[in-house]
Amino acid sequence: MMMNTGAGATTCAVPGCDALPAEHWHCAMCGPAASAFRSRDASVEHLRNHEAQDHVTEAFYVVAGGDVPSGPNTASHCDDDCPYKEKERHYHCTWVSLLMNTRLLC
Repeated sequence: MMMNTGAGATTCAVPGCDALPAEHWHCAMCGPAASAFRSRDASVEHLRNHEAQDHVTEAFYVVAGGDVPSGPNTASHCDDDCPYKEKERHYHCTWVSLLMNTRLLC
């Protein structure tokens, strides 16, 4: 999601924004401290990158540790040698190599 500030605006949703008074966009997913995009095309491309990353994460990773609720893309436990086991939220790669038919270590 992008927040748009129109050309000639004197205020922006992001305090201290240095892009005023030009038209610009901020990425709500990155947070208010993220840089402003000064072209619509750049902001759209940035949003597409977020969407692509979400698809990759959902397809090839499971979430583990921390306060992770159980669900289809979560790991209820880690391998014994996982350095983050029982600690903060982290991700495990589930990529399976079709050539070797084995799980790759990511």
